Amino acid sequence: MEAAYSGVPIICITLHNAPRNAQLVQHRGLGVGLEKKDILQGKLANAIENVITDPNYKESALRLSQMIQSKPMSAEERVVKYTEFAAEFGRDNNLDMHGKDMNFVQFYCLDIILPFLFAIIFVLYFCYKIISFVICKFLKSFIVPKKKTE
Repeated sequence: MEAAYSGVPIICITLHNAPRNAQLVQHRGLGVGLEKKDILQGKLANAIENVITDPNYKESALRLSQMIQSKPMSAEERVVKYTEFAAEFGRDNNLDMHGKDMNFVQFYCLDIILPFLFAIIFVLYFCYKIISFVICKFLKSFIVPKKKTE
């Protein structure tokens, strides 16, 4: 965030859950994304040289910096605005989520999913029984009963 605010191209090295950030940096043309294993393979020097020599990275970073710095409203202004809004209107039920009043079964649609799931299981079990019955009858037709000899 600091690099974007300052208008500086970025070399993003991904750790743990940061691959998305590196992809975003590359997609926006703000810099280069590397994985941790790429550092050992010597790709870091190439990335540094690429970021320094390519003017597109600097232009994209400066454009983003200008956009961030010329936001229509600062964070302080937003806090004041929303605090005044909350003081004027108080707690408004129109802004509440409908799901907060639902029970567990309704919220996760279990009243819809479970009967459907039971129907599928019943149909599969019924098909299994029919197929096994047909196979048994088919196999019994090929088996010749042995006659007892006394």
